[in-house]
Amino acid sequence: MSATKTEALIQPSITQQSLYDGIKAGYALAGFSSPFDEFTENGNNKSVVYKITLDGTKTYGSFYTKIRLTTSRGIGHQIFSNWNATTHVGTNGSTENTFASFYDTDPITVISLNGGTEFKLVILKAGSVFVPLGYMSPANKPTWWDMAIYPYGFIFGDYSMQYLRTSSLTPYNSSLHDLLLVGNQRIAGANSQTNRRDIVQGLAFLTQSNTGVSGKTSDDIVVCAAYGASVFDILQVNGTSEQYLILTNSNGGLGIRIN
Repeated sequence: MSATKTEALIQPSITQQSLYDGIKAGYALAGFSSPFDEFTENGNNKSVVYKITLDGTKTYGSFYTKIRLTTSRGIGHQIFSNWNATTHVGTNGSTENTFASFYDTDPITVISLNGGTEFKLVILKAGSVFVPLGYMSPANKPTWWDMAIYPYGFIFGDYSMQYLRTSSLTPYNSSLHDLLLVGNQRIAGANSQTNRRDIVQGLAFLTQSNTGVSGKTSDDIVVCAAYGASVFDILQVNGTSEQYLILTNSNGGLGIRIN
C-alpha cells in the first residue's frame, strides 16, 4: 500500500524543547504509539524511546529506537533489542547515528510517512541539514530469520539513506546493511528516450558482512533517477496514478510511494 504522508513545520526560534516536541508530534503522525520512555541524560540531553512491535508472540518481536537531542539541537538515533524504562538503559544497542545540528533561525520541515508495519519514517529538513528518523522492517523477511532469536528492525545509518543499522543482536558479523542500488550512479538523470525519471521497485537489503540478503522491501519503496531533482519532489509514473516522494535527490535516489 502507499504510505500516508503528513507535513508539518517547526517554526523558529528553534530550541531544544521545540525540536523535541516537533519530533514527537511527527512520530505520532507517522503512526507510532506513545513514547515508551522519556528522560533527561547527562544533565541536559532530552531523550525519547519508542517501542515497535511486529510480533508480540516472539521474544524479539519488538525492538526499540531512541532519539537524543542536545541543547545545541543536534540529534542522535539508536536502535536496541530491549529497553528498561526504569533504568533508562537499552540492550544490544547499535552505534548511535549523529547528525548535524539545526540552526535556531531556520524553520524545519517535518515529513511523517506511515507505511504500516514495513516502515514509519520521520524526515526533518532545514537548509542543508537532513535527518531521517523512524524505522524500516522489509515486507519480505528471509524465511530463516526467526524473531525468537533476532529482532527485525532497521534504522538509517546517516543522511544519505544508503545504508541501515540493526541492533547488535544480529545473525551476521556486521549490523550494517546496504540498500541495493541506492546511490548508484547508473541511475542518475532522466531516461533519454522518455525524458522521464526511471524507478526500480523493491529494494534488497544486503549485509555488509558480504554474506547474503537480509530482506527485500515491497514495491512501494523504490530507487529512482533523482539527480537534479529536489528533496520532497513528487515523481509521477507515466501512464499511472502512482506517485513517489523523493527523499534523496542523488544518483539512485530513495523514493516512497504516496499514491
